[in-house]
Amino acid sequence: MPTIIPAIERPSGSPTVNGEISLIDSLVIPVGAVYYSAGSNIRLFWSNHNYIARFENAGTIWNASTANVSAAVTGFYIGDFYNSGTIAGVTDSGNAYGFSVLGDGSSVENSGRIFALTGNGNATAVELWSSASPFLNTGTIAAQATNGTMHGVGGAVAIAGYNGLALRNGASGRILAEGLSATAIIMGHGGSGSNAAEVYNQGLIEARSLTDAQSVGIHMGHLANAPARVINEGTIRADIAVMFEEQTDDPYSAGGGVLLNLAGGLIVGAVQGDTGPDVFTNLGTLTGNVRLGEGADFFDTAAGTWNGYGDLGWGDDLFLGSAQADVVRGDRGDDILRGNGGNDL
Repeated sequence: MPTIIPAIERPSGSPTVNGEISLIDSLVIPVGAVYYSAGSNIRLFWSNHNYIARFENAGTIWNASTANVSAAVTGFYIGDFYNSGTIAGVTDSGNAYGFSVLGDGSSVENSGRIFALTGNGNATAVELWSSASPFLNTGTIAAQATNGTMHGVGGAVAIAGYNGLALRNGASGRILAEGLSATAIIMGHGGSGSNAAEVYNQGLIEARSLTDAQSVGIHMGHLANAPARVINEGTIRADIAVMFEEQTDDPYSAGGGVLLNLAGGLIVGAVQGDTGPDVFTNLGTLTGNVRLGEGADFFDTAAGTWNGYGDLGWGDDLFLGSAQADVVRGDRGDDILRGNGGNDL
């Protein structure tokens, strides 16, 4: 099967950077500028604990490291980040990172290319630990891990927002992950209200596993007071297209995930809920099984097209079927199942 990761060319000529570059202030890299390292540098641009208000790249940043880690741009405090060029962290054997903020940041906007590529390690194209940061992608963000010789190695993650993000993937945006295990987007819970963790997809989000491990398109964590939302009018494709995960052991404070597949939206892969009241409205096309887990779940596919099997899990659930033949199991609880048109079961 061909790779889903587009080809990216290494800079021509000799490396232009011999050592790590320390960031101490804002930086703008113009079109045509090339920062190319091909040695043992773990990091190319490193801000450490310096606060960088703005980092803007329209050129090429390429770190091809022979060390056990290769990171192109990283630091603890990078505020507004703009990329319209190429950023790549590449290694034959080790962990690879394109862009990472290990502390606090303000916003991310990518219209270019951000890649993390490894032949024997884990790859993360974008890693953010800030909370509820706005993130707009209209370019390509891709992670690839083609091999792993040890347990836990070979994972690919395109975007990791461990404390929640407000992520919008525009119509031209591509978020791609391919590896022995692969997740296109993984996101921890954010805050409440406008600070809730959210993915709004108008482009392509895709993950492909090179082994029997199930690939995941979007993996969202949530709490009762910190919900998770996915809105799709593009394409999400993976073994598990969307997964919501409760991030508390207390069932009385369990929140739920919200998934809205708009008209024209395509989801190929399973949808998986967790403890708490999940809400899934399908106005587009879904090809995959739906398992919503415990809680008073709501699944409405009356105006959409669905090809799959549904299990609503424990709780007092409500299902509104489509005009096609629907197969759904209410499981334990006082459920209401309305098949609507088609030969339903």
